[in-house]
Amino acid sequence: MYIKASIFLIINVIVLIVCVFLGLPELSLGLLAFIPLFLIIYISVLSKSVELRLLSIAHMTGQFFCWVIGFLGCFYILPSIGYQIGKYTIVTMILINLVMWASLIGSLIAVKFRVLPEREILFLPLSDKLTHSGVIITGIVFILTSIFNLIFGYYDARYVIGGSLSSDSPLYFLGGISTLQYLFFFLLGTRLEVPLISQKNFPYLFAISLTVILSSMTGGREPVIRAIIFFFIGNIYGGKIKFSLLRKLLLFLIPFLLAFTIVLGYARADQRFYNGNFSDRLSTISQVMLGKIEFQGNEYDDPVFALLTRITEPTGQLVIDGVVDSQRYIGFQNFERIFSIFIPKFVMGEKLPLDDGAERLRDNYGVNITEFTSAPITFMADSFERGGYLMVFFASLILSCWLTCVGRFLSFIKQPLLKSALLCSFSFVCLRLYTPSILGVISTVTYSLLRDFILINLLVFLIYFSLQLSFKGQTK
Repeated sequence: MYIKASIFLIINVIVLIVCVFLGLPELSLGLLAFIPLFLIIYISVLSKSVELRLLSIAHMTGQFFCWVIGFLGCFYILPSIGYQIGKYTIVTMILINLVMWASLIGSLIAVKFRVLPEREILFLPLSDKLTHSGVIITGIVFILTSIFNLIFGYYDARYVIGGSLSSDSPLYFLGGISTLQYLFFFLLGTRLEVPLISQKNFPYLFAISLTVILSSMTGGREPVIRAIIFFFIGNIYGGKIKFSLLRKLLLFLIPFLLAFTIVLGYARADQRFYNGNFSDRLSTISQVMLGKIEFQGNEYDDPVFALLTRITEPTGQLVIDGVVDSQRYIGFQNFERIFSIFIPKFVMGEKLPLDDGAERLRDNYGVNITEFTSAPITFMADSFERGGYLMVFFASLILSCWLTCVGRFLSFIKQPLLKSALLCSFSFVCLRLYTPSILGVISTVTYSLLRDFILINLLVFLIYFSLQLSFKGQTK
């Protein structure tokens, strides 16, 4: 493994140098930013600490996809349609390197190499009885929450109310417990066996396929991607499928997800999708897949443009360009909101959101923020606006250190289902930590993780309780 890793790094460095001589500095810096991500994964596997560092790895992966994959895609592909991602692209690539290298250092500081446990703790398989009971309980939770989502219009919230939710709205509470729904797909994944196409696997494959179809008709891509990711991680914890087959499955899923995103982008550009009911939306998606609906609109409605600008966040680049032009930093503006972080809305009533990114984009940069707008300021750009390069480095170091400490805390949990469910749920949250401001990230990695920790604990308690009742019933 050491030889393969060394060869890979050498090739990466050679390509990096070649890109410099070819006049591709952004691409060379992007390759440089990949090295710390590779190193943290390599060190984690080598030292048997993947689960300890999983949250940091997820955080770094999200940052890399946003500011390297998505950003370079925008930089090199979209100019053909007249779109420029920003002015100071070199600065952006330097910043993402600071984020990645600081995150690597932060994780290494949190868990020193010499204090790691000697035993293997990587993805301990879950028992069949436990996962069977878990599928039943989480399935009931999923069905009930889906019914309530349908009754209260949660599936149409994107078009009806956007992101504006009052604390007395049922949708506010449904959004708060939404993390429990996806554990159903995690447990479905643990039940999957080989061969994949078999009668035993039919209920699990049917459930995930049906969810993909239904979630697609809401217009949102994240629920579908999240369900598939949870299902895939469940395959790992199931222990019934070899990693070599899982790698092939992952290679299949990546182009599928890209195709799904593009198809849904075409469908969402059609007015029938916005104005129609579920049946109309399903018809629109199927017609797009069959080629009966052609792309309409200007170049900025193109789904490839939407895909790349969705992976990255152009509003973050807008902030970076503004800071470089003005050379002004805002320091710890709005940090007084931290004092209300653990007081939920239904207790305190309406309060200013801790994440101040949207209001600053609106007030300082003229971004048209509406209740339907998804325009994050991003963690990296917000850090840069608050304190420049040093702030980006130290904020990333502290965040990664904290996430690794949380991962280490989770590693001490004895119940295998509870630990795996928390790791799966928290990892997805960390995967999207690139989008909020620093204040939003603080809220997510403290209040939101604590809330999800309590909810998942309660759900797992129900699963173990039902398993005990079932065992007592069999012994009588």
